[in-house]
Amino acid sequence: MFTSPRVVAIDDIAGHLQALVNGLHQQGVGCLPIQYPDDLSNLKACPNLRVLFADLHLTDGGTSEDSAVHLNAIGGLIEEVLKPLGPYFVVLWTRYPEQADALMEHLETELKGVATPFSVFPLDKGKYYNASDELDSEKLIQDIAALSNMFPQFSALLDWEDHVLGAAGDTVASVLDLAKVEQDKEDRKTRVSRLLYKLAEAAVGEQHVNDNRFHAVNEALLPVLADRMAFLESRSGDAVWQDAFDPQVHNQNLSSQEVSRLNRMVHIASPSVDSDGSERGAVVSLPMRFIGWHFIEEFAFEEARLAWEEFFCSSYQWNNPQFRWVLVQVQPACDYALSRPGTTPFYLGLDLPAQEQRTGRARESLWRSPRYDYNGVERFLHVSARFPVSLSNYEAKGIRPIYRLREQILENLIQHLHSYGSRLGIMSFR
Repeated sequence: MFTSPRVVAIDDIAGHLQALVNGLHQQGVGCLPIQYPDDLSNLKACPNLRVLFADLHLTDGGTSEDSAVHLNAIGGLIEEVLKPLGPYFVVLWTRYPEQADALMEHLETELKGVATPFSVFPLDKGKYYNASDELDSEKLIQDIAALSNMFPQFSALLDWEDHVLGAAGDTVASVLDLAKVEQDKEDRKTRVSRLLYKLAEAAVGEQHVNDNRFHAVNEALLPVLADRMAFLESRSGDAVWQDAFDPQVHNQNLSSQEVSRLNRMVHIASPSVDSDGSERGAVVSLPMRFIGWHFIEEFAFEEARLAWEEFFCSSYQWNNPQFRWVLVQVQPACDYALSRPGTTPFYLGLDLPAQEQRTGRARESLWRSPRYDYNGVERFLHVSARFPVSLSNYEAKGIRPIYRLREQILENLIQHLHSYGSRLGIMSFR
């Protein structure tokens, strides 16, 4: 029901920990305090962690000069307990701030199965305590705020994330507001229950509400959320965004690898645990019943010739896994959401290494994706409007997708397929 903590502070000295947390709380920053090691036994993972305040010397082992023991303690805490998905940064809360670089190098090298921090910032404990070991929380907060200026781009992205969370909250509030009508004596719990069901029913149809209730309600609320996100305003004003763009790099072109990775992020989704080939936009390997001689029977061309003539591939290599014949699911959104009866429409595609794309002008029937990255290899997806394939929903569900096309690029593909299929020709004499 509740989101996991986004700010966590850990120290082995109770007084130092409490002073740090109190200082953050005074500035309106919610923070989960962890006294090491006593609080670890009941601590749950914090996948949404954004800032970790960590004392360097959490253990009694080792010396100030021999930091391996202390670095391992912080790394183990992140990997085995907090398990952040990222992005986040670490504030090294210590009297030895010169160890920040060593900690960053250690975490980037040793962390396994969790995200590494964006950066490690040092904060010298000695600057904030007086002779009576009392913390100057105001100075601490000022210096913490100043840290964000070191990476204004990170701050800007977190500002955007905060807006998205606010838009999601506004969407939930809009649903709950409908339940506050006091015109009858029906309790709000019953009214919200009915509203949720009606939203789900409108999105996927009465017969499919219980197939996946979360998916059904999500489909109904997505347009509401999307509209709120389309008109976001910075809650921190423009100041946080002023330094997010460095004028010195505005005219620098992206590398080919950067382009591929950006396109992957924007347009290509990795399959989830439960994904199957019936999902809209799913890209699946060509089923076995189309392989070998069956390929020629179905598409009237042998693979290499079809790859050259119709799919704009320069040197197709049979039985080479770098060249993948695929099917792309292009079911209309309404039919997919309502699980309409009928076969599932796919189109034949060729997923190929980027360097194997031919130069020149491709056939008008061919749709070509932007260059994208797949496991470190730059690739293209080519789909031809001339080769539709229908699969039963049962067969499609039995296929594990390679990846899924996100909505924007999928709609671009579908528009191309329909535009080519509806083109008009005339008889003319010249």
